[in-house]
Amino acid sequence: MNCSSSDSAMAKWGEGDPRWIVEERADAKNVNNWHWTEKNATQWSKDKLRELLVGFKVNEAGSFEFRVSDMPKCDGEATANNRKAKLIFFYEWTITLDWEGQLLGCDNKTKFKGKVEVINLSEENSASEIDMDVSVESSSNDAFKLKELVRRVAVPRLQTQLGMYIDQLRTEFSQNLILPTKGDTGKPAPATSNAAAPAASTVTRDRTVIAGSDGPKAPSGSADSSGARLATKKLTFKEEFFCAPEDLFRVFTQEHLLAAFVRARATADAREGGEFSLCDGSITGFFDELLPPDRLVMRWRHRKWPAGHHSICELNFRPSDGGTQLELVQTQVPEKEVEFTRNSWQEHYFRAIKQTFGYGGKLF
Repeated sequence: MNCSSSDSAMAKWGEGDPRWIVEERADAKNVNNWHWTEKNATQWSKDKLRELLVGFKVNEAGSFEFRVSDMPKCDGEATANNRKAKLIFFYEWTITLDWEGQLLGCDNKTKFKGKVEVINLSEENSASEIDMDVSVESSSNDAFKLKELVRRVAVPRLQTQLGMYIDQLRTEFSQNLILPTKGDTGKPAPATSNAAAPAASTVTRDRTVIAGSDGPKAPSGSADSSGARLATKKLTFKEEFFCAPEDLFRVFTQEHLLAAFVRARATADAREGGEFSLCDGSITGFFDELLPPDRLVMRWRHRKWPAGHHSICELNFRPSDGGTQLELVQTQVPEKEVEFTRNSWQEHYFRAIKQTFGYGGKLF
């Protein structure tokens, strides 16, 4: 029998089909992440949803206040799966929230109670597509007014909170699902789901190519792994704060003040080239220019953005009648993340700063 052809066809050590277990691994399992692995995210999800929803407040000065007091029902399940180094998520939840609130700026100081039913939180829907039914226990005219305010104002903000759950399920919980292979850095592959992928809950599959190796640079152009350019957009804001420019400048640069309004761990090295991190690492970046109390320039990114891609944030603090007008221009925002980023600035920066430090009311 002539075995020469057979011998020549045999794979050498370290070569051949990557599905064969010929690679040395410390864990000795799921080589090249080929096999389907599943991780139960149900209890983690219940804890995270309670953390994000219970205690959530809306306080519209002169209009109404709203607070989620409890979550008596949270039925469903969630799993994170790895197949061929791709992350796939399945989740479906039906949630009941108890709320309490009252109208402001009127003689009636009655506190009303009600419920919000979250109907279709699943991988098939983005955060903005999640339906919620609002009810109130009283049948008075004031109760009806309050219910309509909750429906119009509070529900979109609750959708933003649920978008944070979707985001953190895909980033925090999925860590270590994809095992590092030989010569791999261990970075997770992009997440996928069955959702239509609107901005509030999309995890982009683009990757950024950064020239050079001397640390992060402001992006002059981005591309995915196929060489296609990453589509980006510009955001602009003008927001009034009733405080002095130097006070508002400190809020964006001092560690303890950042931690106070984001209500999570924050770090800040407020010097040119210094790093910052907010919301336990969800937001990271670098200070590029600090001219207190007039101007601040930062490189800013969310951790679900393409690897290495930073936007540029230019903040100008202009004195105005009774306070400060903040003019913020953010360029190089991934197109798929524009609405999520816009809502984050409005809800988790501007509104949170006003509520935390009292900068939403005029100075006298």
